Formats: sequence, structure tokens, C-alpha cells
Amino acid sequence: MRYLSLQEVLELHDRMIQAMGGLSGANPKQIALLDSALTQIQNDDYYPSFIDKLTHLMFACVKFHPFARMQQTHRTLYSKAFIKLNRPDSLPADFYQRLEDVIVSVASDEISKDELAQILSAMLKGN
Repeated sequence: MRYLSLQEVLELHDRMIQAMGGLSGANPKQIALLDSALTQIQNDDYYPSFIDKLTHLMFACVKFHPFARMQQTHRTLYSKAFIKLNRPDSLPADFYQRLEDVIVSVASDEISKDELAQILSAMLKGN
């Protein structure tokens, strides 16, 4: 499995800001939490499946707010990159649109991490 490094995430974020606009910069404490999540998903004992790893990465991006200001697209960018690295054929063309309301619901605690895993699993199997 191929994993994203924190450096790659920072570069993706910078490219997104340049292309779409927004505030640059990261919260040092929160970016450290994201770095921890990027490391944690490499542990197959805790995150044995691709969906487990993807869910934890996406959940961390939503909950930790590692960057100055994150829109829904920013919150799913790193997850999309992770899918592209490992399961590109399963990536829906409308990935961002399908997750827009889901991400808002995760951020407001209306959707749990387990429910997010179910949504991601169904979305990726449906392709």
C-alpha cells in the first residue's frame, strides 16, 4: 500500500490553495495530529483494511482542522489522493459532490466514524 507523507499533504494543500484560493497556513498543533493519523493508518493491526485506513484519514482531516480554513473539497482532497494511489479504478468521478453533505454531517457529529466507513465502503464498491 502507498501512503501519503505529511510533506505530500502540505504540497497538495498548497496546490489547492493556488488553484482555488483560500487561506494558506496550518495550525501547528492540528497539523501534528494529522501527521499522527498519516502514520497511524500504516499500522495494519489498528487499520487492517483499505476502508479502515481511508476512513481514519478522512475523519482526521474533518475533525482536526489542520489548515487555516478548510472547505469540504479541502477536507476530502487527501482522501481522494490516497484512493488514487491505491485503488484508482474505484474512485467515483463525482467523489467531491457525493461527499459534500457527508463531510458536513461528520463535522457536526451527525455521522459517526463507523457510519463514514459504511458510506465510503458502499461508494467505492459501487464503482
